[in-house]
Amino acid sequence: MAGETPRDPEREGRKPGSEPRDAAYWARRVERLEVPGVPEGAINLNVSSRREVGALQGFGQLWQKTYRVELAGADATPAEVVRVWKERFPKFQPPQSRFYPSLAGVAPGEVLLINASMRGVPVYTGVRVIYADEESFTVMTPEGHPESGWNTFSAYRDDDGRIVAQVRSLARANDPTYELGFRIAGSTEQERIWTHVLKSLAAHFGANEPVTLEKVLVDPKVQWSQAKNVRHNAGLRSILYAMAAPFRRSPEQYSTEARNGKIGGVREVELSAGTVEYEDTSGDGPILVLLHGLAQNGSLWRNVVADLREDHRCIVPTLPLGGHRRPMRPDADLSMRGLSRLVAEFLERLDLRDVTLVENDWGGAHLLVTERGGERVARLVLTSCEAFDNYPPGLPGRAVWLAAKVPGGLNAMVQPLRLRPLRRLPFAFGWMSKRPVPDEVMDDWLRPALTRSEVRRDLRKYLRAVDKRDTLEAAEQLRSFDRPALVVWAKEDRVMPPDHGRRLAGLLPQGRLVEIPDSYTLIPEDQPKELARLIRGFVRDAQ
Repeated sequence: MAGETPRDPEREGRKPGSEPRDAAYWARRVERLEVPGVPEGAINLNVSSRREVGALQGFGQLWQKTYRVELAGADATPAEVVRVWKERFPKFQPPQSRFYPSLAGVAPGEVLLINASMRGVPVYTGVRVIYADEESFTVMTPEGHPESGWNTFSAYRDDDGRIVAQVRSLARANDPTYELGFRIAGSTEQERIWTHVLKSLAAHFGANEPVTLEKVLVDPKVQWSQAKNVRHNAGLRSILYAMAAPFRRSPEQYSTEARNGKIGGVREVELSAGTVEYEDTSGDGPILVLLHGLAQNGSLWRNVVADLREDHRCIVPTLPLGGHRRPMRPDADLSMRGLSRLVAEFLERLDLRDVTLVENDWGGAHLLVTERGGERVARLVLTSCEAFDNYPPGLPGRAVWLAAKVPGGLNAMVQPLRLRPLRRLPFAFGWMSKRPVPDEVMDDWLRPALTRSEVRRDLRKYLRAVDKRDTLEAAEQLRSFDRPALVVWAKEDRVMPPDHGRRLAGLLPQGRLVEIPDSYTLIPEDQPKELARLIRGFVRDAQ
């Protein structure tokens, strides 16, 4: 029956080395795998130069699993089913398991790259097609793949003449870490993948029958002699690859990608504390200066600026709050008041007047209204930011603040954030934005603190210098700001209490409050269009 495990010469009564009748369907033997061309969007990792491995070379228990689905009502032959399966093999996979065939498709000897995610952990590997005829095809795994063995995909008519599609695997976990993972949860994850594939194939032919699964434990023993396979583990290598993702391109390339709103090109200005980078869309419209928060840079505002740049001059400095590429001077005053003076100096050096100052997350700009240069600010927009006694703010703020108090603590906290899934944890950025910040944007935010001790020094200096007395004082200064002010707060904010938005609006003599739904603290990420609309209307009405 089609779908059995690969045949060998001796079982067919032939002498080893003789030419089989179906030689055209078999891949030629190779010592190591080669990937001559990588499909667009694929990552070629843990495949090139690896050997193929079967069940004998694996570590864990040996299982044979057979998945079947009846294609009830399908007007197709087994050969037609397999032809469609080959053509649409990547499309039938679940979203977390992406297959990238070569240009030749599913054919003997071709390698299919796999970029998968198992419970948020990346796994980059592949398989090689070792056999393919009209009614079946078989793939074999390389070293480091979660499994050692093969999978055969086939279609046939059962005894009642019904078309059945089948996946049969004969494999062991490749090494002890995979075996442990499979016993805890991974086996269920694998079974979901092939069940999804068969359901997708059946749906293509208009069938909606359940997928059945038969499992046979062929060998309950593990093969400790193969424990050394862990040195090729694709999962561990993929994690290291993902951790290094922010550093495989130049800062200039990442800056271009992260600022996909093309704000206006990075410029520099020399200030008393050091060199500050900024972006400026130029133009004759009303001037907006937009400020970001901790461990971010000006790209926080990219989507807001993309909306406002046509009729406003948008200027976005990168403050020395951990996302800056140019370290400050060692003696720079990086307290909250020191940074507010830096912003005032920035306005003076660029000779900006009649400015609408917009801030998010960081609350130090409140102090600017009492500094020399504060008269240049004609309007103020406060969006979900530090205020009153909310310092350090929320779980993310307390985590980084405590880390800065311990020698080496800040570095120990930021380095795990190389692994992208960890960034969505509540103590990192998970409570800062309701929707994930694009990876390339956050890579750009985190790279300076991950790679430069001088940047971590600046961030540590700020964190150790600030306490809630500064945020209380900053809020109190707003009583003297007798110009138009708009307070925009996220209704669902988990870091900056919504009540603080109402209190700030009450302190401002000309303050007005707008609460935005479906957003956390980083409103420029979660609701950029609505925020841009509010800023545009506020500036127009205030002029």
